[in-house]
Parts: sequence; C-alpha cells; structure tokens
Amino acid sequence: MIAAHADRPAATLSAGQAASAIVCLTNEARAANGVGPLVLNSLLSNAANAHGRDAVAQQWWLPGADWHTSPQGSTPRDRVLATGYCPGQRARVIGENLYWAWGQPVPTARAAVNGWLSSPPHRANLLDARFLELGVAVLPGAPQPGTFANAAVFVQDLGMCG
Repeated sequence: MIAAHADRPAATLSAGQAASAIVCLTNEARAANGVGPLVLNSLLSNAANAHGRDAVAQQWWLPGADWHTSPQGSTPRDRVLATGYCPGQRARVIGENLYWAWGQPVPTARAAVNGWLSSPPHRANLLDARFLELGVAVLPGAPQPGTFANAAVFVQDLGMCG
C-alpha cells in the first residue's frame, strides 16, 4: 500500500487522510521489520484525539515534562480505557507515541513516523508485535506556549486486548 498523503503538510489533510498516511507508514515499517500490520481502531483514535486536543489547549509539552501524563494526571492507559477499549476484557498492552513539529519543512505524516523510528523507545512501541491495533490523531497547533508556524501534533495510541 502506498501512503498517498505521507508527504503533504499535515495542516492540509483531513483527519481520515492523516490517519491513513500514519497507519500506512507504520505498517510499512512493521513489514520491513518482520512484524504484522496494525488495524485502525476508532476507540484508540478517540483517546489519541483527546490527548492531542488537550496538549494544544493546555500546552504542557515543555522540555523536561512528561508529555504522556496530562496536567490532570491521566496516563495513556487511563485515556484509552476511558474510551471503552477492551470492554469485558483486559487491555493487556497499551502504548503511546507523540510527536510535534513546526516551521519548514512543514510537518508531515512521514516526518512523524520517521521521528518515531529514529527514537529507540518510540521505535520499540511502533515495532512491538504485541500491539495489534492503533489509533491516530493529527491536530493543528502547538503543545507549548509560543508562536510556531505550521505546527502540528501527532498522537499514536497502540493496544491489544486479551
């Protein structure tokens, strides 16, 4: 599958186009590393969207801060389970990848996935064979105070029920 929107500026993509590009690029990386594909899950996408919206609205992703824990104390696991993910089952594994960028070159899905692949903990999440599903959010705006042209936030929540 070709990631049709992988190199378009994030600000020009619909939510569906952005999610499709992230899923495609993620699954290409997994296939290249002998790992099975992930399936897009709407509940995981809801958790990703909520976290991204909060990050842009509350702007706490400062250097040294834990970007995965909101100022209210919610963790990736809290956010994912609050959506109803894995009803009647135990969510065995939950992970989260975060990325944001601004300026030139403009943020793209490819830049986000390449950023995750270049970071050992994010790469480990992305290539973890235990994960079977993912949710994606790509939102305009910056998660910290200041003026950042073309800023975008990328959130990837990964999970497996069982």
